[in-house]
Amino acid sequence: DDDDVVVVDYDAALAAATAPPDGGVPTKVVGLYDHTHVFWIGDLNYRVEADNELVRAAVAASRYAQLLQYDQLAVQMRTGAAFAKSDGWVEEMPRFAPTYKYDPESTSYDSSEKNRVPAWCDRVLYKGGLGDGGKRLFYARAELLTSDHRPVASGFRVGLRIVVPRLRLAVYRSIVSHLDKLENELAADCELESQAWAFGATSYRALRQHKVVLRNTGQVAAQFRFIAKPNERTICKPWLAVRPAAGILLPTKSITLTLSVFVAGRTAHALNARAMAQQVAWRRRRDAEL
Repeated sequence: DDDDVVVVDYDAALAAATAPPDGGVPTKVVGLYDHTHVFWIGDLNYRVEADNELVRAAVAASRYAQLLQYDQLAVQMRTGAAFAKSDGWVEEMPRFAPTYKYDPESTSYDSSEKNRVPAWCDRVLYKGGLGDGGKRLFYARAELLTSDHRPVASGFRVGLRIVVPRLRLAVYRSIVSHLDKLENELAADCELESQAWAFGATSYRALRQHKVVLRNTGQVAAQFRFIAKPNERTICKPWLAVRPAAGILLPTKSITLTLSVFVAGRTAHALNARAMAQQVAWRRRRDAEL
């Protein structure tokens, strides 16, 4: 019914403005509020909820500010029901007569049987500020008689952030360089005081040990551990032991690693068997050469 006061379905309109195009599923949905500046323009169909005679008398006397307390949009902006001021929405007070509803081809408000109350149905709102040096230049209506509405126009000066490709590339390279430097500085770095150890001759059941210092020379904590060589299950031979085999070193700290050689029992048998196998192979090769 045309007599019903129709209020714009703000939530539905906002949802439509943030929906993926054509029902697609993009990797990121760009919503209305993802933009720096937002302008909402149109016939929002808000009405003035006041006595018709009171409204027409105030309009005739150009007392527009008096009517804003009854304007549905102004009320909803204050209460936060739609276009909430707390969300940053702005509409400067209209300083022109209500734009709806006029008799066709006339400057007179509705004189039909329905006798509608004059209202500001056509509005221009903005959100997000207008940037550096930005301002609203004008907010006015045009006196065109071809519709039962009077069209509304508004002009803005908006300060925009402009991306300069050359400068953006320079900033990007600077950031990448800085991150590379941080990655190198914060990488774990340790060093052994020696890379080779000689235990010399060893005897059955005679323990021989060698100590070496592992030092954290980096700027972050370092986790270390000995690992097995490819195709081997253990980190060292049965007759060799490393203690500790794993640990964590704080920056500038060090730890003493102990390498122990101990031949006994099965390890001795394995070493002897290997030595005998090598001796037999040498003798066979020698006999073959002779």
